[in-house]
Amino acid sequence: MMLFLRKYGFLFIPPVYWLIYLGARLTYNGLTGEFSADFLQGIRHEGVYIICSLCVFYFFCLEVEVGDGEFSANILFLIVFFHVVLLFITLLICLWQG
Repeated sequence: MMLFLRKYGFLFIPPVYWLIYLGARLTYNGLTGEFSADFLQGIRHEGVYIICSLCVFYFFCLEVEVGDGEFSANILFLIVFFHVVLLFITLLICLWQG
């Protein structure tokens, strides 16, 4: 188990960061008593962003053994483009729902 954590422990950093972030937001709003519909909708939209960013992070962690450097550049472009498209769709949904 320790060998696994030493080798792949960095993979746990982003989920722990996002859990601390969401916990701090929920705690702060819980102390002030502001669990409005807008707050919960904001948490849902942030959840979409968090899931997208984690997917991109883990995709970058994949090791691809290819001798052609152009392949890696194309993958990087597609990942960034896909992420931007998802964020734009999230923005449109936010604007559409008010």
